[in-house]
Amino acid sequence: MVKKALFVLLTSSFTKGEQDCETTADCNDGELCNFDYGADGGFCEPCPGETEQACVDSGYHTDLGTAECKSVCVVWKRTRDSCWIPCNKIGGKCAWCGESGFCCRKGVPGNPVPSHWNGNCPINAIKAAKIYHHGCVSPKV
Repeated sequence: MVKKALFVLLTSSFTKGEQDCETTADCNDGELCNFDYGADGGFCEPCPGETEQACVDSGYHTDLGTAECKSVCVVWKRTRDSCWIPCNKIGGKCAWCGESGFCCRKGVPGNPVPSHWNGNCPINAIKAAKIYHHGCVSPKV
């Protein structure tokens, strides 16, 4: 009986439908909330790597799981400065920043950047961006 209880305790967070996270913020650093079984929550698991391809190759069951992986696990790098004017004063995906580039700006403690300034910039893209002005960032290849 004790062995069975221990087995259930050790494996319960890996059971399909078990929800130990509602968002990736519920997980530890280097982990994401895997939403493969629906948008209502999932389970924390380690990032499969630092590139978009690692997220694609990891075989998530849904596009939601792959998208969350790309948003959280991919490492970004700065590629160009001063994209605000060339990107029509709109943060987010911008052709001027390249095929997979985004025009993003990072805030500072006590003075965050308004969310609409970054459009659809992924979380890690914003973390890689410059503080005082918008710059192009792209995922690590």
